Amino acid sequence: MTSPTHPRGIAPDERKPTVRQIYALAAALAERLGEEFPVTAADASALIERLRTESGHPAPRLEDSPRRRRRER
Repeated sequence: MTSPTHPRGIAPDERKPTVRQIYALAAALAERLGEEFPVTAADASALIERLRTESGHPAPRLEDSPRRRRRER
C-alpha cells in the first residue's frame, strides 16, 4: 500500500519534525528529568553541555570546537 503524498512529493509521515514539535519534545524531556526549561540561549547551552557530560557524550565541549564561519548572504 502506498501512502498519499504531498503535492511536492513528500509523504506527510516522512517530513522532518517542526520547530514547534522539537520545542514540545525538549520541554517534555526537561520536565521528565526534573530540569527547568532554559529561558536564554546561554542557559540552554549550559544545560546541554552539562547533560552531555553527565551522559558521557563523546563530542567535545562547545568552546573546544572550532567556530564555523557564517555564510555570507
